[in-house]
Amino acid sequence: MNESIIKFQEMITLGNHYSLDFFIDETNAMDCFNRYEWKPYNPLKESKRYGLSLTSLDGKMEGVPDLDSLYEYNKNNKTNYREMDFNKPTELFYKIDGLSTFLDPISHLLGRSHILKLEQGGFFPPHRDLDPETFRLIVLINKCESPYFNLFLNGDPLKLERHILYFLNTRMEHSVFSYERCIFGVFNIKVCGESLDFLRANLSSK
Repeated sequence: MNESIIKFQEMITLGNHYSLDFFIDETNAMDCFNRYEWKPYNPLKESKRYGLSLTSLDGKMEGVPDLDSLYEYNKNNKTNYREMDFNKPTELFYKIDGLSTFLDPISHLLGRSHILKLEQGGFFPPHRDLDPETFRLIVLINKCESPYFNLFLNGDPLKLERHILYFLNTRMEHSVFSYERCIFGVFNIKVCGESLDFLRANLSSK
């Protein structure tokens, strides 16, 4: 069996979502975000979504193609980009207090990652992320709680605490709906023994 399949199966023995020992300071984070221009996320679709790149192909924050749908961008442009191709941290990655320090042990395993802003009515419809090479970490930052925001996993509402970094099994069907302006972070990490060890070593005691 492929190593990434085995390691991911080990990751989800800990749960389909679980918290890690990292807490983001919302005041600092929002101050950082306000210094940059939000770019449309997946601009071919009208879904009131915007992003700031934490990683990109070249470390810049232009948003193309790192904030596009890779499937659609590759199809339209005859390219073959993968999540792990977007592995150059942007300056924003280093400005958020503690983030780069916490992720430093797996910085070489960091793929396409960004901060997302959903305006009122913004959403991600039900879908699965089936890239076998990566898994997702997420952190809810601003107004990401009921009644402003809903995250569903396999059709059930998922109640995660703001400001805490979580492993989330996004190979299960999931969707997001925002009723106010909501901001959260998404990180793609390479599935391997090192990243599994990192998760185990940084499980929150909460």
